[in-house]
Amino acid sequence: MITLNEIQKVVQEICDDEFSSLCTKSTLRDWSNKGVISRIKVENGQDAYPEITIIEALTAIKLKNDYKLEEIIKARNYLELKCNIHDKISNQSLVRYINFQKVFDDKKNVTKQALKKINDINKMWLLTNQLYLENKDKEIITDYFEECSRVKKEVKKFIEKIN
Repeated sequence: MITLNEIQKVVQEICDDEFSSLCTKSTLRDWSNKGVISRIKVENGQDAYPEITIIEALTAIKLKNDYKLEEIIKARNYLELKCNIHDKISNQSLVRYINFQKVFDDKKNVTKQALKKINDINKMWLLTNQLYLENKDKEIITDYFEECSRVKKEVKKFIEKIN
């Protein structure tokens, strides 16, 4: 468990100067309320955040230029990454990510086959539009997962360097 001040300090030390202005206590608290980062937990009478919050904050900061906050929240919620800085990403999270990729590929193949048999332009447009939106979700989730993995390694190296 880690405090908001510690999260802010680590994120600002790891981030470039251009991003450090994004990492204020009020921004982090607001992000926690919105679901961008993990929510505060109370343990033994102390309120603190899980260690993964550092990784979530850095990931959100790095993806903020490419995606809206709502999209980042959706990706984070979908993946439900369960780990801390020193552990690997859980098997459950990896399976969820791999299954998401497989389901999308299956939908893409089914849509291609269905388009060959559909004569109605409105139904074709609906199917392709739905696939386009799901592809966008896939891109966001993939980018979040990959960035989260990179950030996790970066944070781990940073902490080892400090200790």
